[in-house]
Amino acid sequence: MPEIQVTAGRLDQDRASIMPDLGATRYGFTRQNIENIPQGENAPLGQVLLRAPGVVQDGFGRIHVRGDHSNLQYRFDGVQLPEGLSAFTQVFSARFTDTLSLLTGALPAQYGLTTAGVVDIGVRSGTTDPGIEAALMTGSYNWIQPVLQYGGRSGPVDYFAVGQFTSNSIGMENPTASYQPLHDATRQWYALTKVTGIVDEQTRLSFIAGGAAARFQIPNLPFQTPAFTVNGISSWDSTLLDQQQSESTYFAIGSLQKSYRDLNVQVSAFARYSSLAYQPDPIGDLLYNGFAPWAVRQGVAAGLQGDASWKLAEGHTLRGGYLVQREQVNSTTWANALPLVPGGGGLVPGGQPVGIFDHSDLTAWTYSVYLQHEWRALPSLTVNWGLRFDAVSGFTNENQLSPRVNVVWEPVPSVSLRAGYARYFVPPPLGFVTAASLASRVPSSTNAV
Repeated sequence: MPEIQVTAGRLDQDRASIMPDLGATRYGFTRQNIENIPQGENAPLGQVLLRAPGVVQDGFGRIHVRGDHSNLQYRFDGVQLPEGLSAFTQVFSARFTDTLSLLTGALPAQYGLTTAGVVDIGVRSGTTDPGIEAALMTGSYNWIQPVLQYGGRSGPVDYFAVGQFTSNSIGMENPTASYQPLHDATRQWYALTKVTGIVDEQTRLSFIAGGAAARFQIPNLPFQTPAFTVNGISSWDSTLLDQQQSESTYFAIGSLQKSYRDLNVQVSAFARYSSLAYQPDPIGDLLYNGFAPWAVRQGVAAGLQGDASWKLAEGHTLRGGYLVQREQVNSTTWANALPLVPGGGGLVPGGQPVGIFDHSDLTAWTYSVYLQHEWRALPSLTVNWGLRFDAVSGFTNENQLSPRVNVVWEPVPSVSLRAGYARYFVPPPLGFVTAASLASRVPSSTNAV
């Protein structure tokens, strides 16, 4: 057993050498750091990231780094996950993490596509967290959060699993001045499992699978006056509105890691499914917005990623890798809307709703490859330069060659000076609303306000 643990630790170090920060600004969080924040391990991952400079959270719970609108990249044990479809859900929990780091600034060539920040999660293992653990956290706003966790090792196989459920009456930011929000309940669950097998001293196989699902009530504002009349109804108690949104995400990663002398390689396959569904208040949405959509959006992404490092000589390390990804997003909307009809010398909203149907199905391929060279010119000076090529084909067809260079100077162990240049290629998320969807809502005599 000690020999297996030593082998796993050495392979962890080899994997870290494939993807170092090399000049980017890095903020690291250990298990002790996570346990010391409010709620500790029960906190959403976003609450941990908020401890890093330049990180803020909006009223929907989404994380923004250095003023960027989302555009965050999440990695599990060095493997990049595709972007998912979510508005309010924080898909990942601090319970998953053994180590956590946030990279920002001038990123080296191995990081691309989503570049506002890179969140690298080192997933827990049964070796570091053996046994079974059950916990229950309760609090104000009817908060209840049970957790069940189990981990262990059997010979060369390490296994870890955790599940968490959350229910409360303040699913998103309270839009009123009252202590208790109106219609703001949520139910959420998160789960993750990881199985790792040591094949030999230089080879490791690992599998990670997880998911999250949540249902949110959209909070209400009292004393709102309807803007339209529907079937003769022109007044409504806005506290009775019942708008809800459901979100879910499931992902899986399989990896093979191989180390041989000065060569370290990790090859992975990944997949992610996510969905988002909005349920309107059938009458209330028409009265206040003139539009009541039952909307469903689903996305499936899968691909391959490979990364390698090769120590050419003392002070020289070559790194390279690739990513190929296919993503498909379909969006379906069934809606009732108030048409524009002749009246009052022009067009005015009618009182009889009409139906609208809209569907789009988009597929995109993403290709990325990079190569970079780390040169330790002096014991205190490291220079890393590289090139990255990205291409996307689908909703749009674009490509770019992006040079990167980073310089790190450490005159003394307690001082680190960094400078870098990075050109980024950031394709638009496929889950954005399409031009056809927008066009179907242009006012006319037959469609919506």
